[in-house]
Amino acid sequence: MLLGPVFNAEMVANGRRKRYFALRVLFASVLLMCLWLCYSEAIGYNNRTGRLSIEQAANLASSFFWTFAWLTMIAALVVTPAIAAGAIASERERRTIEYLFATDLSNAEIVLSKLAGKLLLVGKLVLVALPVLAIFRLLGGIPGNLLVMYFASLASTVTMLTVGAICISVWTPRARDAIIRVYLVEALVFVLPLFGLGLMGMGAGGTTGWLIGLLRYPVEYFSQINPLVLLTEQTTMNVRGMQVGSLRVWQAIGLQTATSLVLAILAVAAVRRVHLRSVSGGEKETRKTKWLSALRYRPALGEHPMLWKELFARSAATKLGFLGRMSIALLMIAMIAVAIGVYRSIRTTGPGSWDTQGEMYLMSTFIITPVWGVGIAILMGLRAAGLITYEKERDCWLSLISTPLTGQDIIGAKTLGNLYAFRWMFPPLAVVWLLQTTLTPEYFFAIVLHLLAIGISGLFATAVGLSYSLSLSTSLKSIGATMGTLFFVGGGYLFCCCLPMMFGSGDDEIIKIAMIPCVPFLQSVPSFFFFEDLISHEPWMVADYVLGLGAYSVASLVILSSLVTRFEHLAGRSDATASTAAGSFQPPKRFTPPNMDPAD
Repeated sequence: MLLGPVFNAEMVANGRRKRYFALRVLFASVLLMCLWLCYSEAIGYNNRTGRLSIEQAANLASSFFWTFAWLTMIAALVVTPAIAAGAIASERERRTIEYLFATDLSNAEIVLSKLAGKLLLVGKLVLVALPVLAIFRLLGGIPGNLLVMYFASLASTVTMLTVGAICISVWTPRARDAIIRVYLVEALVFVLPLFGLGLMGMGAGGTTGWLIGLLRYPVEYFSQINPLVLLTEQTTMNVRGMQVGSLRVWQAIGLQTATSLVLAILAVAAVRRVHLRSVSGGEKETRKTKWLSALRYRPALGEHPMLWKELFARSAATKLGFLGRMSIALLMIAMIAVAIGVYRSIRTTGPGSWDTQGEMYLMSTFIITPVWGVGIAILMGLRAAGLITYEKERDCWLSLISTPLTGQDIIGAKTLGNLYAFRWMFPPLAVVWLLQTTLTPEYFFAIVLHLLAIGISGLFATAVGLSYSLSLSTSLKSIGATMGTLFFVGGGYLFCCCLPMMFGSGDDEIIKIAMIPCVPFLQSVPSFFFFEDLISHEPWMVADYVLGLGAYSVASLVILSSLVTRFEHLAGRSDATASTAAGSFQPPKRFTPPNMDPAD
């Protein structure tokens, strides 16, 4: 019986968790707000009398549907890894998976029961949206075949994400690392086609041609299973009054389903073998760790032991694993290959003017910096979200707060250590920027502004992650809350607030104001300075850049200061412990019974 006691336990546990109810209520509220915005825009822009014609009502329903489609798909992409990635990894981390292996349950019963439980949990989130969509379905303007294809595509996407997350969870011993690895693979699937499709269009030879050939097949495959590529095609064709062919949609659904089936078989076959091999291979892993530690630079402990631990201790590192490292490596290769390919093409066939060459290179590589910068900020937030909860889960937290270290020492060290941990992600950007400076030397000032934007957004993500990590009890809760906060604050609000206005031809001034907290926009603005006449015609970009970075700087300092101020309360230390941590420790006085000489 595939859906046995594990499935029943999953259903009982999921039904008792309040955060899933809160998530569904939040999602339904956002959809209702989108519905209201679409209706308000249609009433205010199309007809001052407050009434809509049949054609206007159909256009209103169509615009809401595409807003609904994007919002639902992106919510599934963001929420599903946080829900499903810890299915097996959390069992391994708590060492409860060994109890499952000791029963007569088969691998298929364990994995497929977990899979069914997580799919139903994500499915409930999608079902919440149906009553909201049914309201606008009455207005017409939404073809029935389009609804069927979209929900089939959504179902296959959610299934593929859930199965993929569980498959990665099988090979990951910690839930925190499993979630980060799943998001890295998502980034590979969604971002690599952006770099690869442009790279394959160059047709370059030599080293660049070899890199193009290396990336050709994964780029084509990821483009086929990428739901955002398909949804973009559908939205674009709808705006032009056409529809994407049903064959294209069903091919993508079939490929996603086949991928899910392969990953499910792989997870079922490996779940027991992987864990037993990891348990029995402890000595080998220890030798490997010692070998790697010998290559790492470690200064003396010094006067700041907490900072030394966060910067140089291996236990504080996030273990990306082979899949995570491969995902980042492929993205780095694609990014550098695009930059080198564009640079060689411009230098050999481009115009003679250095300014024009620099502008052509910047236009071709413009998307690299914001995409990579946003990725750095998200990874900083996800890692920070597990820095304190991981101490709690390993029973190290009580030992840590029992030391004389103050809240400022602990929070400051974890903040600086988290920022330092991602230094290895900047060399690819340095290559892209260095090539730009050879064509446009004054671009050096834009590099400084880019680093400022990445640093401030990374500091804000770290502050948010540490805040949740200190307040919540588990890494799964902390990472989920951090990811949701960063996604919404950093630009996700555009999909639920401003996307209806875009489809409804809303006021541009509202969009300009709404771009102030948008992290991808803030990380793109320094490059805008080098597009001819762009800033002179759009001065609001400079104002948004200054206001946005200023707001994130203030928010980061406020959050970190609040964590330091309230650390004793949040960490559970008493006032006596706090005074001890401040260095005012006094030894207890000797107890003297009444009517007794202290000398006795």
